[in-house]
Amino acid sequence: MEQNIPSILVVDDNEIAYNAARKLLVKDGFKVDVAVDGVDAINKLVDGKYQLVITDLVMPTISGEKLIEAIRRNKFRRIKILVVSSVTNEAKVGQALAAGADDFLSKPYNPQELLTRVHKLLQESGIRLENSKLPSMI
Repeated sequence: MEQNIPSILVVDDNEIAYNAARKLLVKDGFKVDVAVDGVDAINKLVDGKYQLVITDLVMPTISGEKLIEAIRRNKFRRIKILVVSSVTNEAKVGQALAAGADDFLSKPYNPQELLTRVHKLLQESGIRLENSKLPSMI
């Protein structure tokens, strides 16, 4: 039943990064859309219904941190947010979490770790992961 498949928005300006994440998540049974920057992400959020946003921090037009702030200020504030970024500076990570991100994962990441964090965040939202190919580890 397609309406029960969680939808994820991956926001990254790096084509290799967003394609890798999309392929992994689709293989695990999720519906995945991609936005190439913060403006594209906001437009897709307005038009779509997502349970999770996975975003990079460093992007053109609107940074990941500004995107997180916009999500938390608007009607999308209940969406879970996972930051996946090569930025590992503690202050920047702290700023992203303070802006409203729910979790942070450093690039490059282990694919299994990304899936584990996605599952954890969706389960925290009360979303049942019946379609997932990854057994629940939480």
